[in-house]
Amino acid sequence: GLPRIGKSSLAWNALMLEKEKLEEEKNIFVIRLNMGTLTDSKVFFHKLIKELHKRIKKNADLNFDDFKALYEELETAKHESEKFDLIEEYFQEFRDTQYRVIYILDEFDAVRNKFSVGDFQFLRELSYNLDTEICLVTISRRTIKELEPMEGTLSNFYQTFNDLYLGMFSQNDLDEYWNRFFYDQLKLSDDDKKEITNFSGRHPFLLDLFNFNLFNTELDDIRKSILETKKNIQLTILNNYKSIFDLLKEEGLDSKLLQVIVGPVFDITRSEVEKLERYDIIRKSHNKLFEVGNVELAGFESFSVDFDQYLRLVIRDVPIWDLWSETELMLRNIVRTWLVERYGEEWPKSFRKLKKKENLIVKLEEMQSREKKSFPDTYSTDLLDFTYPAELFNNFMTVEWSWFEKVFKGQKNDWKLKFDLLAKIRNPLAHNKVNLLKDFERDDAKGFCKEILEKIELWEKNKFKE
Repeated sequence: GLPRIGKSSLAWNALMLEKEKLEEEKNIFVIRLNMGTLTDSKVFFHKLIKELHKRIKKNADLNFDDFKALYEELETAKHESEKFDLIEEYFQEFRDTQYRVIYILDEFDAVRNKFSVGDFQFLRELSYNLDTEICLVTISRRTIKELEPMEGTLSNFYQTFNDLYLGMFSQNDLDEYWNRFFYDQLKLSDDDKKEITNFSGRHPFLLDLFNFNLFNTELDDIRKSILETKKNIQLTILNNYKSIFDLLKEEGLDSKLLQVIVGPVFDITRSEVEKLERYDIIRKSHNKLFEVGNVELAGFESFSVDFDQYLRLVIRDVPIWDLWSETELMLRNIVRTWLVERYGEEWPKSFRKLKKKENLIVKLEEMQSREKKSFPDTYSTDLLDFTYPAELFNNFMTVEWSWFEKVFKGQKNDWKLKFDLLAKIRNPLAHNKVNLLKDFERDDAKGFCKEILEKIELWEKNKFKE
């Protein structure tokens, strides 16, 4: 599961809090190791025995002398093969008792690039062989299969596990959470709860973070308290968003998430969508659609409204082709020039009165409002910043092509084909996926961008002379 989703907390509450009871009543030792503190596999395997040896020493029912000689022999062994044999022998001796051991291996992602195939195979042998049969509970962001080295063969260690994926709160979880968190000390309306979950979403840690700060900064007006809390912890929330996005970037899922939430879709597979769903970052939306080709499919939403806005900021800030970036900027400028000339500085008021334009302006205002709400210090005040070139052409330039024809020259249908290509290549460029474009598409797009820039520059020069 994701960072701070509750993986370690689950293991702690299910096993560590019960370790004394498990030892006394069921003859089970529970031992937790933080894998992030271990430098290599040699240290790890030695630590397995060392921690178990300490527990055996404290247990009155076990004969410590039966293990003492083996442990001392292990401590003085010089060759790795000898140490592995002694580790296996130690666990065999332990298995002959009426006791078992459960190892909780926290931060198991740390073994990536530290464990060899042989290390995983040995660990598999210790857990799977009936003569040793130690129990392992691994806690990690990635699956075991993803952590095993790809050296032409797998140890099949991952096949000995049952996977449990932890996700966000369900609606039932949220209902129980609200009842437990505030009790009778602080009354929240449904609108108050919605305001909080728009910000923190269904993420348990972010929800706790928000409500902890809300509880400790309570003002007379609860709504003011909520707004004040949002302001106080915004940077912390942003850092958590970034950690989630960086994790997805490591797994090559960052672009996929942007496509699913922001769109458009151009190279995402069903298995990649399923992986995002497994993390519970996205869920199917009842009222959102996205296009694949010319087909509309049921869309997805992320775990919070605010995280959606964060992704829109990310996609805007992704470094993209300089020529494309300049073209996008110049197109917005030329459309803005026309709008102001025709409708004045407050152009949205008049433009929305045109046929079928009310919904367009409402959509752009909603996008701007969401960004302002989430990022009040950095949001864009220009509605055109929330459009892409194809939208500029289809929703604005076609309204009065006779005006834009003076700039671009040529027929509207000819330019539509060019803007359709620019719409197709925008996301591969924005997501650094230029390799997905065919050579002729890249060359054509480059030529169209240069043509657009030259036409606009020439028009501006002539207009200045006039």
